[in-house]
Amino acid sequence: MSEPAVKISKPTSFTPEELRKIQEENPESVEVYEFEYDTVDRVLPAKEVKDVIVAIRGRYDAIRAEKDELTDEEVQALLIAEDKAWKSFATHTHPTFFEKATTRTTPSSVFTNLLVMIQTKHLIETGQADEETAMMAMQTSLQQLYSKK
Repeated sequence: MSEPAVKISKPTSFTPEELRKIQEENPESVEVYEFEYDTVDRVLPAKEVKDVIVAIRGRYDAIRAEKDELTDEEVQALLIAEDKAWKSFATHTHPTFFEKATTRTTPSSVFTNLLVMIQTKHLIETGQADEETAMMAMQTSLQQLYSKK
């Protein structure tokens, strides 16, 4: 990734329009994520989401190591067949997370970012931080993770 034209050195809030403009000006170095909310019957606590997605990703990696020739769809079908909770996660509660965790084309940085977002949600749910503080902490964490040393 090249250096972005805009330097952001501290947690900052942007409007969606500002984010789109920054990304358009820096397509090689800026990634903007939008929260996508799936419609669900029961909202899973963030800790449960983390436990499930980490288990799914671990099993996905194991299957890939054993049977690299399988398509993503074939691996996903195996995962869904292995565990009823995983099937619910994949088909009802968190299909977007499941897809991101079980697709070859998803960069590892995206999975890392998902885990950071889940941790942020956990801080909010458990009252360890209000939403604004937690979002700023998440931004700081991601900036530290991806900044050059």
